[in-house]
Amino acid sequence: EQADLAFAMQPGHGDFVHMVVAPGDIHEIVEDSYEAFNWADKYQMPVIVIVDKKIQSAYQTVNDEALFENLPPVDRGPRFTPNGDYLRFAFTDSGVSPRAIPGEEGGTFWVTTDEHDERGHITESTENRVRMMEKRMGKLALAAREIPADRKVKLYGPEDADVTIVGWGTTKGSIQDAMAV
Repeated sequence: EQADLAFAMQPGHGDFVHMVVAPGDIHEIVEDSYEAFNWADKYQMPVIVIVDKKIQSAYQTVNDEALFENLPPVDRGPRFTPNGDYLRFAFTDSGVSPRAIPGEEGGTFWVTTDEHDERGHITESTENRVRMMEKRMGKLALAAREIPADRKVKLYGPEDADVTIVGWGTTKGSIQDAMAV
């Protein structure tokens, strides 16, 4: 069954944002997995790629040069520029804080699983908690604005069809087969 979608959509207590991607065929696995790495780094959030058993158990080769040539450039998001004080969780207009590469000079920071300030130090300040949550949720809104609609959902068939079937993952193939009848 495909009940894993419920877990993927709600893997925590609601205190962190994340994306869920469900490829429908082997070509979408290539595209979506590649994009998932970009999105995870660019927006600094977990991206869950659900690949169900039907695809993962199949033996297929992707021999599509155009698919690989048309993948977007690697985008790892904003980077820290050594200039003194590094605030790993700085508040920015986009909501995404510049990140340092591990071991990079001047890029040392604290990290905890508790609420923290811009430097990474634990705090229980209500004002800071609200600001940090708004920052986290803002990253999802930013991703929603920046990721093109055709990367979020695909429409097969006419827009004005009498019947619409909504599916995800490998139901794509069965739905397309049913549409052809």
